Amino acid sequence: MIQLETSDQADTLLEQVKVCTKIGIECMDPNPKKRPAARHILDMIDKTESAAYSEETAISFPAKKRKKETAISSSSSHNPRVADAGVWDRVSGPACSDAEFQRAFHMSRATLHSLCHELVIAIAKDTTLCAAIPVHQHVGGDAAPAAMNGRRVWVRERSTEWWDRLSGLACPDAEFRQAFRMSRATFDAICDELGAAIAKEDTALRAAIPAQQRFAVCVWRLATGEPLREVSRRFGLGISTCYNIVLQVCAALTGVLMPKAIRLPLDSPEVTASRFEALSWIPGIVGAVCTDHIPIGPPKENVAEYYNRCLTERMNKASYSVALQAVVDADGTFTDVCIGLPGSLSDTAVFEQSALHARCEAGLFGDNQYWLVGGPRYPLKDWMLVPYAYQNLTWAPSTSVSRLRTELRGARYRGSRHGGASCSAAPSPSCQTFTT
Repeated sequence: MIQLETSDQADTLLEQVKVCTKIGIECMDPNPKKRPAARHILDMIDKTESAAYSEETAISFPAKKRKKETAISSSSSHNPRVADAGVWDRVSGPACSDAEFQRAFHMSRATLHSLCHELVIAIAKDTTLCAAIPVHQHVGGDAAPAAMNGRRVWVRERSTEWWDRLSGLACPDAEFRQAFRMSRATFDAICDELGAAIAKEDTALRAAIPAQQRFAVCVWRLATGEPLREVSRRFGLGISTCYNIVLQVCAALTGVLMPKAIRLPLDSPEVTASRFEALSWIPGIVGAVCTDHIPIGPPKENVAEYYNRCLTERMNKASYSVALQAVVDADGTFTDVCIGLPGSLSDTAVFEQSALHARCEAGLFGDNQYWLVGGPRYPLKDWMLVPYAYQNLTWAPSTSVSRLRTELRGARYRGSRHGGASCSAAPSPSCQTFTT
């Protein structure tokens, strides 16, 4: 109604309204065969187009028409909308009334100038935008930016000073080890192993995050438990980016490195057995089993299954956990890991539901010349040794070989998980990594 009252093309606009109304009625015909085709609709609209077509008139045209004109703009020089390239010159010129400017941009000319002034100065100085945009098309000025090459996406500037200092060659090895629980050589060796799985390629819009930085984000997050917001601040990345990096690197660790570094049976079980025998005087031991519980928040599903009674009594509040079962050799290297079972399960139940139990029952150690050792809560098997359960023992259970080995390795794991020192006796990068 405003257009019809203020425009000098009232007859043309009214005809367009009539045509659009007719099209709408025909499209609502109950018989699909009587409804007009899209091409027929466009032809009807084309016939109503006026030679005095302007930007205001575009409001009267359906979206399909405007989309068609945009698609063929490069080859339709006769199109009135394309030919009227001076619309902006007219609206931004001194001859344009303040009321028309307000109606076009929903703000006064002074407000537009004040809002866009700082932004236009930045655009004029930036030489990486996709096309040269005259400054006067933003605030009515008369300056224009230099030629601009390439494209750029606006990215929030973040400080990477902390990571740059640690990753630089000037950073002492002791400081690097304290931050990431491993030496720089171990760190680089793992990055080389995972490089193909975690590395990303540069795009036309931004450079990819290096594989070393991606691995460092994951290690720091898992080792310290810092909130993602703090991890984001340290590494100069977005919060959602850090979250995705942790998931991707964990998947790469599980799929690429875990099968190489954590495996049973051992390549040379006799060497492992000899080392255990040197510590405990018991021959044939190739691994010690220990189960720990990792506290978690209340899960969304199956809450009762993850309820940990012992942890609840210790913390005096409802606590939940997932079970972690690990096997280590005499040097403290993990040789088998099972994690994720509900925390309400006992150590025996966790062990019996693990893949290790099924493999041992199927003859993992051959004719039972090698054994595992576990604590008193594990079942006695042909391939599993547990402490003597009766009273009046001549050798205290607290110093028995199984308890000694499991408690020692479990304490090392818990210490490293909660911020303590990592296993210093680890002889290889894989040992240090998975002990951490």
